[in-house]
Amino acid sequence: MDNKDWTEYVLYPKILRIVGLLAGRAFVGPGLNRNEEWLDAQVRYTIDLFMGAVKVRSYDSISKFFALNFHRIPEVNQVHAWQAIARKHIVPIIKERMKQQAADPLAPKPADMIQWVMEAAPKNEPPLSYKTQAELQLLIGLASIHTTSVASTNCIYDLVHRPEHWGPLKEEADRIWKEENGIITKTTMSKLVKIDSFMKESQRYNANNLSRSHAICHHPGPPSSKSNLNP
Repeated sequence: MDNKDWTEYVLYPKILRIVGLLAGRAFVGPGLNRNEEWLDAQVRYTIDLFMGAVKVRSYDSISKFFALNFHRIPEVNQVHAWQAIARKHIVPIIKERMKQQAADPLAPKPADMIQWVMEAAPKNEPPLSYKTQAELQLLIGLASIHTTSVASTNCIYDLVHRPEHWGPLKEEADRIWKEENGIITKTTMSKLVKIDSFMKESQRYNANNLSRSHAICHHPGPPSSKSNLNP
């Protein structure tokens, strides 16, 4: 970088997209996790849901009834739109899997959240509809994507502010990667003791929020107030 001044970089949206792609791999599988429409729905659903809830609470009981029934709250309307997108993409997957499993009950099953919800869903009294199963995928993303993105962003902020940790953390990651021949498993992750400790301390320090500026700054000299991560 030729620029010698501090340069702001909006980090959180980039991390949010990366986490959305990774979470989608586990939740909906490789066939859907990179679909831009699904990715947008999975990420934006949470934002619109919470913003819509705030607006709903600002109405009194009578006004709330009319606002909801006459579609006067844009964020709530958008939540319904995201649910429609979930149904559009996931219901056909569920139907196809049910068809395949009926034809060959012993065939290997996909290892993703769509399959796990299908198997855990009640089959009677009453059965969980395909539409509801599809909408549940958005709720599952709500509980993981944004929380993981916030924690990851704060970890990066803390790394920028504390360069003395770069060497030990990189050395540990390189060593474990070499020992495990580049194969990452749950056992591998448990060996990353220093990285785990750093992440835990970052979360303890920052909690689950983005109280700092959404920017990473670059400069060869000492940190400025823009990168100060002290609480």
